[in-house]
Amino acid sequence: PFGYKMGDKMLLIDEETADTVREIFNRYADGEGTRGIAIDLARRGILTSRGNAPDKRWVDYILNNPVYIGKLRRSKDGDRSDRFHEQDECIDGQHQPIITPAIYDESLTMIA
Repeated sequence: PFGYKMGDKMLLIDEETADTVREIFNRYADGEGTRGIAIDLARRGILTSRGNAPDKRWVDYILNNPVYIGKLRRSKDGDRSDRFHEQDECIDGQHQPIITPAIYDESLTMIA
């Protein structure tokens, strides 16, 4: 995921991109919309892990991804897609979180 790099069989924080993740959560918590955040990041030349300009969907995905609080999604039905499904569960990962659970929960409340 954006904000991490692969280490010795585990995710390690990539401080260069993790700062962007923190910025996204903080700006959203301050009331800024996902589209505006994406437009500003793209204007500044920030690219996704796949080399694309950020868009609203990418910002939404970051805000809804529990990996940033040290969790991993596990599908209950065996679907290994990278998309979140309501029936998915979260388990504790071995990686360090980039943000606090409080700011993550706040973003989920604002999205709902």
